[in-house]
Amino acid sequence: PVNLVLKLSKLCNLRCSYCYEFDQLGDARRMPLDGLQAWFAQLARHFEGRATPPIQFALHGGEPLLLPRDYLRALVRAQQDTLGAAGVAFRNSIQTNLYRVPDGLIDELEALDIGLGVSLDVSGGARVSANGLDAEARVARHLDALLADGARERLRIGGITVLHAGNHERAEVTFRFFAERGLDYRILPIFALAEPPERMAALMLSPEAIAAAFRRVIAARLSWTGAPIRIHPLDEYLETVAHHQGNRPRAVRANADADWAWIVDTNGDVYSHSDTYDAAARLGNAFTDSVDALLDSPARGRVLAGRAERARACEACEFGNSCTRLPMVEAVPSERHGQASTPEDCRSVRPLLHWLSASARRGTRLAAGA
Repeated sequence: PVNLVLKLSKLCNLRCSYCYEFDQLGDARRMPLDGLQAWFAQLARHFEGRATPPIQFALHGGEPLLLPRDYLRALVRAQQDTLGAAGVAFRNSIQTNLYRVPDGLIDELEALDIGLGVSLDVSGGARVSANGLDAEARVARHLDALLADGARERLRIGGITVLHAGNHERAEVTFRFFAERGLDYRILPIFALAEPPERMAALMLSPEAIAAAFRRVIAARLSWTGAPIRIHPLDEYLETVAHHQGNRPRAVRANADADWAWIVDTNGDVYSHSDTYDAAARLGNAFTDSVDALLDSPARGRVLAGRAERARACEACEFGNSCTRLPMVEAVPSERHGQASTPEDCRSVRPLLHWLSASARRGTRLAAGA
């Protein structure tokens, strides 16, 4: 895999009610630098001489900007001493809640060539500080200050927003927030869970509510007169419909026989994205096992078998050859429905594709970036 999420530390200054790391957000332990050095060396040995895209490292948490500056410098230096020395290309980005902005943040990240992803929902009340204060307004102020200081031009800056029951009816407001700032962003819906934790119970969305929110975003974008922005995964869905209508297969699709991304936990344990933190799906440990050992692990064989089973639904779907297939192949346990894999199991995306396709046939302007 070339997408690697490093859980550098779980320590965080927010307590977002939907956070899947919620119970560990007070844990200050961090990935050991010697373990990271060993992991980067393993990656360098595996990828050296291979024609592959740059390895994409997502520096994650917790809140990575709570880590000491010298820790981040040492991490990048370890990458340069191993991957860089072996001629293996890589890129880093940090995913931050931007609740605390250290002085000189842009200069430091620019010097280390680290991109910046900002997590904020704009509204909804689910993102709060450790003492229960709503975080959205403060984060928005910090983001605007960074943009005024040249962050858009100096860093690869983008946003991530979680769509939930507290903000899905204001999805178009979130769109305008990012569009006014010229920032691409990703929408992560909270799917209905069979037994959600009490802190998340009021946030669950049905597939129908998710599709309705996406329709509101499309309507807002159609009326937008400013510069276009990318919205993920909405643009992928629009591109799926365009491929479907043109009877053109998608050149790049999720591969049931390969991982889209690996998640490396703070202790070095490695998981495929679709089965993160499932003990039975633990591939091994990045600090002690070779990349080949992780690839050949029995657990990975079981993970890939599950991916292949879910891909069967895509083979039978009318959009199957036009879609990236990520919604099914990379579905996490909370997004999986039933035992059999059929197109009907794609409960949130497939109905939206039908609606988009019908709208396009009626002549509605839906092109990605429109």
